Amino acid sequence: MKLLLDSCVWLAWARAVDEPDHEAATAIVTKSARGEVELRLLDLTLYELGNAVVRAWKQPPRVARLVVDAAIDVAIGLPLVPTASERRDAHVLAEQHGLSVYDATYASVAQERRLTLVSSDRKLLDAGLAVAPADV
Repeated sequence: MKLLLDSCVWLAWARAVDEPDHEAATAIVTKSARGEVELRLLDLTLYELGNAVVRAWKQPPRVARLVVDAAIDVAIGLPLVPTASERRDAHVLAEQHGLSVYDATYASVAQERRLTLVSSDRKLLDAGLAVAPADV
């Protein structure tokens, strides 16, 4: 199974405190280490992770680098860069489902590349565009 994890899942994996999906996210990463699933990430994810660690978690840049580097090390291959078509489709999905363009980009890339999007984002889950970490 090929999974595209959004930033909230990577963040839940990186920090146990106040992250309700930490155990599920950790289980996904463990499955990846065993070769049971293949994890991918978007280039966008790297910026979202860094921003969350520095801004929301109020950690120094060195901690953000550690989290970003850990995600890169766990994921298979280079971070995915959305194509022009995927970016256009993201705008349509954003409008159709009331999503941010960021979230819709995850959904668009997952759909186009036949990846399962894993997210804790309620709007993505309610739209049927993602599965929850506990459901992997």
